[in-house]
Amino acid sequence: MPRERLAGRRDEVRATPPARAPVPAERLLQLQRGAGNAAVARAILARRFDRAAYERSMTEKERFMAWVYEGPSWRPSTGLGNFDILYEPKTGVLTVTVKCRFTFKDGKPEDFDDEDEPKGWIWKPAETAKWKADFMRRVSAKWSGQFAFHCTRDWWEELQAAVQVRFVESDAKHSHYDLQVDKIPDADSRRSKVRRPKHHKRRAKAFLDSGDLDQEDKGNYSQTVAFHEAGHMLGLGDEYSDSKNEDKPVAHEKLVQAELGHGVPRHNDGRLMSEGDLIGPEYGVTFLEALRVITDIPQWHYHAKPPAPVLSEPVDGPMPHKQDPLAPQPPQIALA
Repeated sequence: MPRERLAGRRDEVRATPPARAPVPAERLLQLQRGAGNAAVARAILARRFDRAAYERSMTEKERFMAWVYEGPSWRPSTGLGNFDILYEPKTGVLTVTVKCRFTFKDGKPEDFDDEDEPKGWIWKPAETAKWKADFMRRVSAKWSGQFAFHCTRDWWEELQAAVQVRFVESDAKHSHYDLQVDKIPDADSRRSKVRRPKHHKRRAKAFLDSGDLDQEDKGNYSQTVAFHEAGHMLGLGDEYSDSKNEDKPVAHEKLVQAELGHGVPRHNDGRLMSEGDLIGPEYGVTFLEALRVITDIPQWHYHAKPPAPVLSEPVDGPMPHKQDPLAPQPPQIALA
């Protein structure tokens, strides 16, 4: 049978469905066509920008920039290291100062050839003065200019902290380390060490020798031992592997893991805290830890983040200080 068609009037107007509302993407395109991309971006920012939070942050930043921040006799959480730390926001410099009281111990006469160098086991005034000056100059230069940290707090992103390290001479009352330097023959090599500072004492002890500013052969690598021992004075542990420490974690590994997301395996390689002279980015973690504490700002990191958006400058109130434009440029990190 033929199918029946539903009857309908020819003059009846067929109902049309209502036009659907534009989806957000369509509305955005319409606005872009009508007002331009810049206006759209500004409109979105205006909806999200918290003017009150921005102005509170600028007021806090103004107070922050007016001060300097310091930590005398700072002891890193590694259990190693002892130094003063000072951050100056207006210059963007983080200064680490290690104060050393130098003492010089004569060698043993039987270890020296008296014919080649009469009384060579005795430290002479000119020798001690030169060794001290060379140690402070060379060790400070080795560890300075290696790290720069960046503030990642919203609207504070231009702040940085470039690390400068100073090893200086001090008296017994104010020193961080009693640094004893033994006289040894030029051809000899002795084991130097830095002891952990005791909690109830201001000073720690370090034992170096007259050859520690020379380049020493370590088999596959060579090292200036004074640079390595200075790393201990700055809070870092040994990274080389031997029978005594192969199963022990590296002292600064937890700080490195927290900041950089990886561990510090023990290797006999060319890194400074192993058997070479190469400074890696991991060696700045004790400075970063101290910076966060003395400034009471946890948002310091190795890497900068893009500035948080600002709709416009506040109309009222003081403008926040900015760092000296001559401050060191980011980032200055020695790469392995």
